[in-house]
Amino acid sequence: MQDVRFTPELEKRIQQQLAQRKGRGYRKLYVTGTVAACLALAFIVGKPITSGQQGDWQ
Repeated sequence: MQDVRFTPELEKRIQQQLAQRKGRGYRKLYVTGTVAACLALAFIVGKPITSGQQGDWQ
């Protein structure tokens, strides 16, 4: 097996690509968590309205 060496420019580019992919993962996790929280809140808040207790909200 040969020793593989990268040029400094290529190594920097690889590191930037890895950092960008890592950032996308955290962003995706944040968006997924936010959507789940909004859906849970909508279910909790919307439940009394759909159960026929609309008079309490007016």
